[in-house]
Amino acid sequence: MRFIGELIFLDATNHSRPEVTKLRAHGWAVTHCYSVETALASFHENITALVAKMGVKADHRDSGIELIKVVKARYPQALCVLYSNSARKSPSVTHRCRAAGADLVTSKLKSVFDALKGRGLSLKAPIGGHRRILFVDCDHSCRQEIRQLQAWGFDVVRRSSNAEALDLLPSTYLKVLVTKLGCRVKSAHSGQMLVKNARSKDPTVLCIVYSWTAAANHRMQQRCWKVGAHLVTNSMHEIAMCLNGVQPTDPQAQLPNGFCRDIEATEAELVAENCNEKSQGPDWNFMTGNITGPVPIYTSAELKALQGNTAYRKVRIVVISDTHCLHEALDMPEGDILVSCGDFADRCPDFSHITPFNEWLGKQPYKHKIVIAGNQEYAFNRLGRETIQRLHLPNCVYLEDSSCVVEGITFYGTPWNHSCNMAFSADKEKRHQYFGRIQPCDILLTHQPPQTILDMGSNGGFWGDPSLLRVVRRHLQPPPRVHLFGHVHEMYGYERHDQTTFINCAMKWDEMRKPVVFDFFVRKSA
Repeated sequence: MRFIGELIFLDATNHSRPEVTKLRAHGWAVTHCYSVETALASFHENITALVAKMGVKADHRDSGIELIKVVKARYPQALCVLYSNSARKSPSVTHRCRAAGADLVTSKLKSVFDALKGRGLSLKAPIGGHRRILFVDCDHSCRQEIRQLQAWGFDVVRRSSNAEALDLLPSTYLKVLVTKLGCRVKSAHSGQMLVKNARSKDPTVLCIVYSWTAAANHRMQQRCWKVGAHLVTNSMHEIAMCLNGVQPTDPQAQLPNGFCRDIEATEAELVAENCNEKSQGPDWNFMTGNITGPVPIYTSAELKALQGNTAYRKVRIVVISDTHCLHEALDMPEGDILVSCGDFADRCPDFSHITPFNEWLGKQPYKHKIVIAGNQEYAFNRLGRETIQRLHLPNCVYLEDSSCVVEGITFYGTPWNHSCNMAFSADKEKRHQYFGRIQPCDILLTHQPPQTILDMGSNGGFWGDPSLLRVVRRHLQPPPRVHLFGHVHEMYGYERHDQTTFINCAMKWDEMRKPVVFDFFVRKSA
């Protein structure tokens, strides 16, 4: 049995971003607040728990104790946790917290997880094995909500305009639409228009409007329901309940008859037709798990055509990145080509980390090995590609703003990144120049991710490069089939946008992750 729900995390110092990230990765929709006023304004009856990491002085206006008092008075069913090392060590402070209504006083995140067990929404079945969501987010302001749905196990197909979303409907595998109210057009009701048009194209699709404005405005809710929305909410908890088959509380927002049966029937059809990318692709868990099995880089129709065409052969590619001298600990799968996207060294100014990595490459059984550098390869600064290739990495093909063709596949690699005073670091203007030189290719290798794609760090910041995103999504024609990168260790995983599959291959985490594998089809004559 799994549990999901919403909780408020109060931290005025902003030092608890790793804890917030781990809570989200375990399925909790976390609202990170920085003041008592914001936390109280965000609290509602669907909030499962409050975790407060703030001052413990009773007379302090930003006191976690004072907040717990108010929350317990209004919402006695809510779990209240004071997350504080100083409070845990002081018996008198702990007693004061308990007297205020705190259910737990701790400095260990594991204790928080133990207290949360059994709370929230119980799921009747694993969510995500057969459910996909079309999420329309025009201004990219719902990245965290999308990542939360992915952490819960849903496949999220993200689109940035109404037209792109409607092009996918009707569909045998997209039966859920989540949209914001506004979608970067002049009309304030563009989300409503999307729902109306989506329901006209596919009456069975479940439509959810995710909007703080509409959820607080009864007239806007009525308009959304009138055009066919089944749920209007600002709560990820309510969305999870709806997607889990729980009826919305408002009588005007009922699920369509037979919706759950339609989902189950659709799953059977997808399995029969080999169109379900999750069944043919990997099973992976956001941040904490591993990608097991080949990443699907082709659409279902493309894969079916390629597998049935004897003119094509399959090349298996194995990818690693950010091993930080721990490459010996990797469990390497079979394949034809090995790719490393940088950071195989670990803050070493000489070649003491480079030589062992080159020797390890020479022992690997792959026919071809392709490597780029990252921000940790200090020793490569100002050496030049030819010198590095000849003297330090002779057991592979080293790419630095260059390309190669291996097994009929064109690779292009560039190491530049935004890191300050580290290897291959460059300011925004220089990165714009370097990334602007990227040539059309089948597979693109960079160390830094593109902006907004698998680039969110544990501190909540986004570490991708906007110039790289613009080049990959707009300038390269045709776009690369696969874009490989690392650098942001928290975001190991993959996303598909249009024709390109983006894969973050960072290996180092609490435990070394599994190398990423995917199959690339090439003509036998290549």
